[in-house]
Amino acid sequence: GVPEPIVEWMGRRYARRETCLTFDDYTTDSFAPPGGLGQGDAFAVVQYLFYNGGLL
Repeated sequence: GVPEPIVEWMGRRYARRETCLTFDDYTTDSFAPPGGLGQGDAFAVVQYLFYNGGLL
């Protein structure tokens, strides 16, 4: 499995995220995204490998 310190680090990395949406000249208030990873997150590839490691 994945070592516990890495699991804890990943949890902290994605906790309390906030984002806002911008359309033309309108920007929403900040809000917590309901889940998932940030768009363009380079670490997502590594997480995908952890997730599917048992299937390979």
